[in-house]
Amino acid sequence: MMASCQERAGCLIQLHDACVRLLNSPGNNPYYYAQVKTA
Repeated sequence: MMASCQERAGCLIQLHDACVRLLNSPGNNPYYYAQVKTA
């Protein structure tokens, strides 16, 4: 799931809430965290 979410980082708006929360976790890559915050 995690890899799938990262591959679609450009479409976070359309991602499932659980996926967004996964990417927004403190232990994840800051790039994806930034994508979530700016989406």
